[in-house]
Amino acid sequence: MRTLCLVTFLILFGAIQVQAQCDPALIVPDDGTGIPTPIIISEINPGVGGYIEVFNPGLNPVNVNGWFWCSPFNYAALGNVNVAAGSYRTFPWPGNFNDTDAGGEIQLFDSANFGNNNDIIDFVCWGVNPHGTRKGQAEAVGKWIGPNGPCAPALVNGAIHRLNDTPGTSAASYDVTGAPSPMNCTVIPTGIGKTPSHPSIALSIGPNPFSALATIEYTLSSAAEVNAEVFSVTGARVRRLHSGSFGAGTRRILWDGKNDAGRALPSGTYFVKISANSSIAAQRVTIVR
Repeated sequence: MRTLCLVTFLILFGAIQVQAQCDPALIVPDDGTGIPTPIIISEINPGVGGYIEVFNPGLNPVNVNGWFWCSPFNYAALGNVNVAAGSYRTFPWPGNFNDTDAGGEIQLFDSANFGNNNDIIDFVCWGVNPHGTRKGQAEAVGKWIGPNGPCAPALVNGAIHRLNDTPGTSAASYDVTGAPSPMNCTVIPTGIGKTPSHPSIALSIGPNPFSALATIEYTLSSAAEVNAEVFSVTGARVRRLHSGSFGAGTRRILWDGKNDAGRALPSGTYFVKISANSSIAAQRVTIVR
């Protein structure tokens, strides 16, 4: 029975991920450079068959026509592509780029003026950087901490991921241990008039892992009946965090890692699920005691 519950829950979680295909939306703080960042590099999976993923943290779509990827000294145009607000878009790995899991750097320009540092939208480097030239450019305008700020480590499982609520300007903003998990999705439109039956949900949890207290933040695109719950990997609900009617907007819940009886849960992986009418978003969270 326990195994059946686990299988059932994992199937459900898979369905959740399909429904909430653009969640979690990334929180992207100001990087302090004064250079607009209409989209960010959210994930890179280098090499043949790989991709570069971006996320649009704004409220309006962004057209990237005339923008370029740079991996010194090779370039690739992004094309006439719209990245919808709050959505992710993946771009095929450019065939002329030679970065690998062991090291590389990708720079995003909003023009073909590669000598203008103020046209740098985003920059990421990892491992033993085989280039270095563009890193100096990024450091010059604060898109990477410098001088000579270290790159993120080499990739462990094939991808580098931007961490939530980080400025993206240093190795501390990236995780190199996660496997590739590309998202190429557009936020689901909300209902019309008084029928917002399918609100989109942006969900984030931090810190993750945590030991004492985690902040669960979710944003609704429209009003809904909301249930916020925590489940074990067996599919058993261990904590109901809150429920009720809520309007569009962002809310934060603090979870102390305890169950409904007030007892501290053991170290391990749990699932936070936000249900809003017929929409669901879920995310793994790990307790480390």
